[in-house]
Amino acid sequence: IKVQGKGINDADYVTNSSIMDGFALTKVGNRYKSRCRMPDRSHMYLGLYKTPEEAHTAWREFKQSVAITLAEQCEDRRVALSLINRYK
Repeated sequence: IKVQGKGINDADYVTNSSIMDGFALTKVGNRYKSRCRMPDRSHMYLGLYKTPEEAHTAWREFKQSVAITLAEQCEDRRVALSLINRYK
């Protein structure tokens, strides 16, 4: 896991190259803040977690639920299947 610099709300974004997304290490209490970018470009706060894995899991599960909702509204079956399979 490596710190990549300043993030939003005074958090240092932490990533593990291509393995985990959706969280930042907060400066207060060494907790991992999870949030998700929504299709309208807003952000949904998902909570604080003790480990990066917990924060990533919360992000992935939320992202999957958003993808399924969007897939249900999509007329193109190929796009719908791609959305559903992306966050499994």
